[in-house]
Amino acid sequence: MKTNDFKAALKINVPKIVDSNINQIDKSNLLLIKLGLFPLPNNVQAYISSDNKYLNIKLKDSSTEDHILFQFLLEEPNLSALKNHSDYHELINRYHLYINDYVDEIKKYAILERTYIHKKFPNLVFNIKIRIKSFESYMNKLNENILKGKSPYINDIMAERIIVSEYNGCQDENLLIDMCDEIAKTLYEFRLKTNFRMKKNIQSNKYSSDKEYITKDYIHHPKENGYQSIHILMENKNNKDFTYETQIRTLEMEAISKTSGEIAHNKYKPRLLNDLSPNRVPIYSEVSCFYDDFQNPKIIEIPFENRFYHFYNSKNSNHSGLEKNTLYITYKKFRKEQYELENLLGIQFKEIRERLRNLNKQKQEVR
Repeated sequence: MKTNDFKAALKINVPKIVDSNINQIDKSNLLLIKLGLFPLPNNVQAYISSDNKYLNIKLKDSSTEDHILFQFLLEEPNLSALKNHSDYHELINRYHLYINDYVDEIKKYAILERTYIHKKFPNLVFNIKIRIKSFESYMNKLNENILKGKSPYINDIMAERIIVSEYNGCQDENLLIDMCDEIAKTLYEFRLKTNFRMKKNIQSNKYSSDKEYITKDYIHHPKENGYQSIHILMENKNNKDFTYETQIRTLEMEAISKTSGEIAHNKYKPRLLNDLSPNRVPIYSEVSCFYDDFQNPKIIEIPFENRFYHFYNSKNSNHSGLEKNTLYITYKKFRKEQYELENLLGIQFKEIRERLRNLNKQKQEVR
């Protein structure tokens, strides 16, 4: 459709997209007209999600799983509470300080932690992951906290996760739960000698622990949704704003957190599969069990295609997870279909997103 035709389509007097009297097919067609995408090629399917939040576009004969869609927000998230906050610019700079400066210190520290734990428990099989929140997740959480009257200076921009899978050749869950406690105690001893310490938990609740080396104990006091883990809130002794959280759990607990109900990632994380997808998931690094020439554990930076599973493909996972090659192929399928859809539509996804922004801007101006 030509530019003039697109402008004309925007002026068409049509009911609101969210009008309950219009069925989903009509809503989709009305929106496609406004976007200048109607009619679609025969083998392309587009529809508005049942909650009216997303425009979904996919190939009709797609071999990709049904829950892997190309989604676009119909309205930009309202972050006005955050943007109007007096510390807005400081909070943005704080995020960049973490991802650019603090993360390197945490990685070096995690290497020392792994070495220390391994020396004390040489027959323990475990891995350490370091997670940095995605910028979008960070912004949404800050905005939500401000609306609820909570502090936007959150403690979990970065988090460390220690996952225990075996001890002395045994994978008994009760034994591994005991080892989670032992690791927490060991880390407490280690941190007394370093530049990190536990941050005092001023808000006591039913998950709080009477053990000085645990902040919250979700293992012995699981959440209602089944979530289990030991949480330890840490702070730098020389910089109290430099905080992070350590989570200790068994491999089974880690698997359940990915696959069960409301705590599964595909339930509460955005599933916007387009050219921005890599920026919408956290950054992960892993302190591996492999050693370099100086006998230090190696850091593995996990690429997006291997993080893809945690946010877009957990629906069909099981406790053993998916193999790396399967993840990579799944991601490749997604990219291939994206390019195919863009060619069929004659428009890049980023242009669709820009047109949606313009529609929202016009709607706001009318109001």
